[in-house]
Amino acid sequence: MPGIFLIGYNIGTGSITAMSKAGASFGTSLLWTILLSCIITFYLLDRFSFYTIVTGETFINGIKKHIHPSVSWFLTAALVIIILAAILGLMGILSDTVYEGMAMFSSAEIPRIMITIVLGMPVIGILISGTNKTFENIMAIIVGIMGLAFIIAVIYLHPSFSSLAKGFIPSIPREAGGSDNSGFAVIAGMTGTTVSSVVFIIRSLLVKEAGWTLRDMKSQRIDAANSAFFMFLISAAVMIVAAETLFSEGIRVNNVPELLPILEPIAGRFAVVLMIIGIAAAGLSSLLPNILAMPWIVKDYRGNENPLKKPKNWIIFAFVLYCTLGTAFGIKPIFLMLLSQACLAVLLPVTTISMAVLLHSRNVMGDHRLKWVETIIWLVIIAYSILMSGLGMKGLILDLQNIFI
Repeated sequence: MPGIFLIGYNIGTGSITAMSKAGASFGTSLLWTILLSCIITFYLLDRFSFYTIVTGETFINGIKKHIHPSVSWFLTAALVIIILAAILGLMGILSDTVYEGMAMFSSAEIPRIMITIVLGMPVIGILISGTNKTFENIMAIIVGIMGLAFIIAVIYLHPSFSSLAKGFIPSIPREAGGSDNSGFAVIAGMTGTTVSSVVFIIRSLLVKEAGWTLRDMKSQRIDAANSAFFMFLISAAVMIVAAETLFSEGIRVNNVPELLPILEPIAGRFAVVLMIIGIAAAGLSSLLPNILAMPWIVKDYRGNENPLKKPKNWIIFAFVLYCTLGTAFGIKPIFLMLLSQACLAVLLPVTTISMAVLLHSRNVMGDHRLKWVETIIWLVIIAYSILMSGLGMKGLILDLQNIFI
């Protein structure tokens, strides 16, 4: 089912990093962001599916055909750039995680670049072979175990009901002492990793590939609801655990070593091992869909065969070079990951406005075009996406100023 793939794509290293960062920086005060984002995500998954089912067109191709080719080109180019930044952040988090884990249990020091190359080999092998089902299943099991660990941790830590309830009251924190990222960037990053343009575009492609028709609307809606529910459950659990274990200690999760002890209060040193395995699994299971997302998006724009169906050697070598460059120049992977997710939030209005135009067009949707009641819903979603885009822009400016000024 498409929903299962989207859960695996969405709940990966980026989501765990964003929610841990939010919990460590602001406690549970941003639970409202997760809930609202997941409600909007459910609605948009349903509507993107509806568009593809009615028209038989995928989203970006629909923009190119019915709105303007320049809009689809801009969306495609921007998403590819953002995904490249996310891949670089993922590889940095992966290499740092394995490096720190090896340092804990061994005195031997292995260069991070070598670790990155070794981690990239399985992904390259999968790209060459074209078979990733077994890999995805294994990674999904490990990530599922880590997600369950966070849920159990919430039960063990039994946070106060009042503190959780306050977290569902909308508020926008501005400062987090000791954090590399501003509150604006953290909120935008949380939104970007949940209400993600990439997820909706992939949803459209998967629905078309599944061959769903109007008779399958009930099934696809249940599928979308399951995706949004588990996104909320796991994301909220990660934030709550970070709030209970890191926030009070003043740990702001600016680097990977600060992230690893998040489960230590309930499982001791074994928790660090669990986090190393879990983050590595989440990273690898996120890395593959991100790599595949680029040709999928290009395919959607061009309407042709997947350009990486049979990858050339230069693509593989370019991938290895790209992954190692970041570690060689000492990037801050968590910082970069948050920025890439904030960029997704900045791009969100283009996605929501474009889909609203398509769904309200009689020429495109015929008798299935949206009624005035849903127009109000779309206006609210567009306003929310513009607000998150504004916060993302502020966060990006503030964070980049801290680097260069």
